[in-house]
Amino acid sequence: MQTMCVLALPTQFNDQTVSQDGSIAAWNWNFGDGASSTERNPIHQYTAAGNYSVSLTTTTTYGCYDDLLGDVEIYRNMAPAIQASNACQGAPVLFVNTSVNTTGGNVNYSWDLGNGISSTDSAFNYIFNTPGVYDVTLVATTDHGCSSTDLRRVTIYDNPDVDLTGTDVCQGASTGFHNLTTINNGSISSYAWNFGDAQASTQTNPAHNYSAPGQYNVYLTAVSNQGCVGMDSTIVRVNPNPSVTFAGGFQGCAPLSAIFHDNSVITNGNIAGWLWNFGDGAVSTDQHPVHLFDDGGQYDVSLTVVSDLGCQASFTQAGAIRVFGQPLADFTADPLVTDILTPTVHFTNLSQGLLPISGSLVMVGLQVLPSTRYIHSRIQEHIPHCSLL
Repeated sequence: MQTMCVLALPTQFNDQTVSQDGSIAAWNWNFGDGASSTERNPIHQYTAAGNYSVSLTTTTTYGCYDDLLGDVEIYRNMAPAIQASNACQGAPVLFVNTSVNTTGGNVNYSWDLGNGISSTDSAFNYIFNTPGVYDVTLVATTDHGCSSTDLRRVTIYDNPDVDLTGTDVCQGASTGFHNLTTINNGSISSYAWNFGDAQASTQTNPAHNYSAPGQYNVYLTAVSNQGCVGMDSTIVRVNPNPSVTFAGGFQGCAPLSAIFHDNSVITNGNIAGWLWNFGDGAVSTDQHPVHLFDDGGQYDVSLTVVSDLGCQASFTQAGAIRVFGQPLADFTADPLVTDILTPTVHFTNLSQGLLPISGSLVMVGLQVLPSTRYIHSRIQEHIPHCSLL
């Protein structure tokens, strides 16, 4: 008796008839399932399990014939079935054996994941760390030695390779981010930025203004067209600007020597440079400069400081310096010579840079005119001095 398995390879029948007189000229096979063949060595596929009586009738060239009966037993075979899905690199793939045992006996199962990994579990998770296409097979073997195989091609998609850079800036400046994300196979469908200050963006290469100095952890998430996710992060720093103040504010007669004292501070780093503008065209890079104002006037003084991290700020004090010019005394008297008939002398003040002077006028029964400061029977000498308001 020959044994075979349903759904296995077709059964090969081989004629071994020997004739002592003449040669075999004809063959007539009956496979016991309604099928027949006239080939000498036929191949036949049984589609159902069971016992089959097979007969062979051979006929010689002289018309002589003989019959041979034999039995073939066909066992039930398995049709294994795999349940699995494609996945992203690094994500677990669930493999499930969904085969139904219809043999009435025991069945052994063996998995081959296409990468040298095997298993006999009915269901399990496996993580493929390398993208690619894997031919996963499940072989079912019955206790009669019948076996069949199911094939499932599983694709492991590439994850985005996320990379990003961000620039350190000073407070108030815009931080630029550069997206360096790539993917070997597929494409990137979306980006999601988290700037670390509760703000976000979906742009490819965004820019962001931080409202406060500090250190921020920035995250970039990229999603591929297959739904695979990659993420990376970087740190950006927003450095503080200096807080600029200085001691100044002087007034006096020209030439006026003014001393300035820088009181600027910074919360992180050190102040490394100073630039003073005194409002008269002169500048200084000293921290605490002394400057001489030669001409009268009112001057706005500004100070710009820069930190060792390159951050700067400025402050201007309007009217910080008030310089009074030295007066130039001058006047006229008319007439220069008087007599009893024309006793009145008109004095006109022609002084320059003269501020109002407190005091009383000397009047000796003479008429005082708006331009007159002193009226007397004789010219009095007056020496002006620089007065402060």
